[in-house]
Amino acid sequence: MRYLFASVLGVFVLILSACGGGGQSDAPELPVVIQEEVPGGQLPDGVTPLAYRLNFVTDPREDTFSGLVEIDVALDAPHGRIWLHGQGMEIDASARLADGRVVTATAEEIDGTGGVVKLDFAEPLPAGEVMLRLDYRARYNFGLAGLYKVTQNERDYLATQMEPIDARRAFPGFDEPRFKTPFTTTVTAPAADAVITNGAEVSAERLENGWIRHTFATTEPLQTYLIALAVGPYDKVEWDDIPPSDLRADPVPLRGFSAAGKGEQLRPALADTGELLAIQERYFDYPYPYGKIDLIAVPDFAYGAMENAGAIIYREAALLINDRTTLARKQGIYITHAHELAHQWFGNLVTPVWWDDIWLNEAFATWMSYKTLNEFDDSGVYSRSVIRAALSAMGSDSLAAARQIRNPINANGDILDAFDGITYRKGGGVLSMFENYVGEEAFREGMRLHMKRYEHGVADVNDFMQSLADGSGNPEVVEAFSSFIFQPGIPLLSTRFVCQDDEGSLVVSQSRYAPLGSEIDTQANWKVPFAARVGRGDETEVVRALLSDETTVIQLENGCVDWVMPNAGGTGYWRFALSPEGWEALLGAFGTLDGAEQLVLTDNLTAAFEAGAIPAGQMMDGIAISATGAWDAVAQPLGDLSYYQSRFLEERDAERFARDLRDTYGPVYRDLQRRAGLSAGEELLRDRLSSFMAVTARDRRVRGDLRDRAETWAGLASRRYEDPLPPGQMSAGVRVGLETLGTPFLEAAIAKMVASDNQTERSRVFGALAAAADGDHLPTLLELFASDDISGREAYSLIMGLASNPATADATWAYAKENFAVILERTPRVRTQNLPRLSQGGCSDARASDAEAFFASVGEDIPGYERSLSQTLERVRLCGALKAAKAEELAAAVR
Repeated sequence: MRYLFASVLGVFVLILSACGGGGQSDAPELPVVIQEEVPGGQLPDGVTPLAYRLNFVTDPREDTFSGLVEIDVALDAPHGRIWLHGQGMEIDASARLADGRVVTATAEEIDGTGGVVKLDFAEPLPAGEVMLRLDYRARYNFGLAGLYKVTQNERDYLATQMEPIDARRAFPGFDEPRFKTPFTTTVTAPAADAVITNGAEVSAERLENGWIRHTFATTEPLQTYLIALAVGPYDKVEWDDIPPSDLRADPVPLRGFSAAGKGEQLRPALADTGELLAIQERYFDYPYPYGKIDLIAVPDFAYGAMENAGAIIYREAALLINDRTTLARKQGIYITHAHELAHQWFGNLVTPVWWDDIWLNEAFATWMSYKTLNEFDDSGVYSRSVIRAALSAMGSDSLAAARQIRNPINANGDILDAFDGITYRKGGGVLSMFENYVGEEAFREGMRLHMKRYEHGVADVNDFMQSLADGSGNPEVVEAFSSFIFQPGIPLLSTRFVCQDDEGSLVVSQSRYAPLGSEIDTQANWKVPFAARVGRGDETEVVRALLSDETTVIQLENGCVDWVMPNAGGTGYWRFALSPEGWEALLGAFGTLDGAEQLVLTDNLTAAFEAGAIPAGQMMDGIAISATGAWDAVAQPLGDLSYYQSRFLEERDAERFARDLRDTYGPVYRDLQRRAGLSAGEELLRDRLSSFMAVTARDRRVRGDLRDRAETWAGLASRRYEDPLPPGQMSAGVRVGLETLGTPFLEAAIAKMVASDNQTERSRVFGALAAAADGDHLPTLLELFASDDISGREAYSLIMGLASNPATADATWAYAKENFAVILERTPRVRTQNLPRLSQGGCSDARASDAEAFFASVGEDIPGYERSLSQTLERVRLCGALKAAKAEELAAAVR
């Protein structure tokens, strides 16, 4: 799709000298392109970058940098004006023609366009190849975008985050994913600083001023958003090369970089990178494309990590491992690492044409990370990860304001909408569902074909669909797959079994899932690769059908059944509804189901309750049964239960609710505490239940132990503990500490974390303080929010935590409205469109209306906020609707 086309506003006659004489060429006269309309999305066609030469001059101790960019471009017609990107820069521009002549240009950044620059040339540039020369000066960014600067332990570091459209803050160019070119980079920096970019270093020239000019190898074709640069006093850890393989003749050099003093924490991830990479090379049947791999843990980063080709940048907490790293965090690190490695193929080797297909990057990397780790780690703890991720996306996908996986991108403000749970987690779940449908080997052949067809190029959704159909030999998959990526929402499959004259059948009707109070039109249609497990006596079987009609009758070959589980294997991206008798029969067979089926069944219990399809008592009975299941089935409803307690129940009923939860989960927790040799999943469950038992179930013994540990950890008491707050208990301990010890604990905890450079623990503690705070603690935490003691990323998380906490939500919302300029200044640029979530702690139409009016008044300052606002308002109203409909019923169920 193209949003703008070059318009011809003037025609210049080009007089070309004939070879050896002064005659006029017979070549046709071409109009000169001078497009007046400022491009708002994609740049005009007609100017294609062919190669970049980047030359940076950087010093992390300064606030500004300079650069020289040379871009070889092809013009399909003479151009008097060229549009490109560059934000916050002073640019001196010119062009060198094929005959060596230089044509000067004026460069003007157009206000309000997000970095669109107009180059007007002193004379028209002829069609063909020319070189643009852009000499520029700019400030480092301090909002974690473009080429940005951060400080840790009084040392200054530079790093980059170019995706989606922030390369234009680092260098002028054509900042769109459809353009892929080779890049040759040179960086001049102080001699003491490490310098890392996408290519391998080929020379280092010491200059008279003591600086070094580093020159790097030319890359494979890349898009601007994958260009990486890191400069500063980074620790460097050299690692053994990843050895050659059957697919790759050459070894792959591997290194790690971290902030000073943290290099040792890189070693676990470095040690396993080779095996993870080998698994993915075998899957894609394609060698790693980018020559070397650098893993760079930067002192602060807006996201978890970024897949820059050959130079992957991570937030510290997403890569570094030490003796304070929990098992859950280690798993998160490996998931992120495998995700970024998978991008080297899906996203880097083959790139979307435009941002509407960014799901092709992120959904595949999400799905592939779990697939990789399930092969890497034989414990089975990753075996249901893609299902858990898909279930976590269903909250957003239950909204009327939900977007489809492949969503139109019409303006720059729309782009960041595409980086959410729908793209990553729903997308990954849908891929897993269709892999299961067509077969693992057939699906893999489609992926391999796609890599080879479009290597080092770009592809859109239609290209991908064709590769999947051709590679799998299953053309019907295209229509079914399209039904899931081109419409929002979750299929709801109402399923009942019918027995008549010993003949059995399943009757399945599809609609769109909608919670109570929703304005969703529930009439919808998908092509669903349906699979159900049915049971009769001690035997079970799986029944499959491709559903396309509103209602489908599936005849059962072996007669009547006792129960039906309408998501066999748990890989289907849908929810299901049963009659009261159907639920009773399925819950009675809970122990017969595999772990994935137990997991999705438990999720469907709370979803059915929130849709008004089952009463609170049946939900609670079902949850009690689920506590006997697989570790993640036990953990699945814990967040929902905490939400119901904090939002819907008055204190007396909240305590009764806690009593019931102690009865349900207390035996499970105590068993996990006593037993040695826990599996990885059981260890994860134990840590989750430790917090749940203390905070939601209000277990006095657990709370008392955590209070004593927290008091000792904060230095308010002296007790003998080898480790007062082990990493797995830190969040729960800090919450209980604040709830029981009050302001002295709050002040001690803040002081302890301000003095720490452990990103993971800082985030964990600040998050726990925000979740446990009350009105007395709020002024101290708001003062922390506005201070320089925490980073912008930490400040954003802190204010959002306070906005979500029912005890501080109203006061935080009032503060946000009065101090919005402060909040905007403290928020990293890539998070500003999410600021409507500051109103999310409400649970009424009145809060929604207030938020709607406020953000209408400040919307110009936060481009792209509209979807976040509409979803936040809907969540607030749905909370009110569910409370009105179900709070008393829930209270009665625990009385």
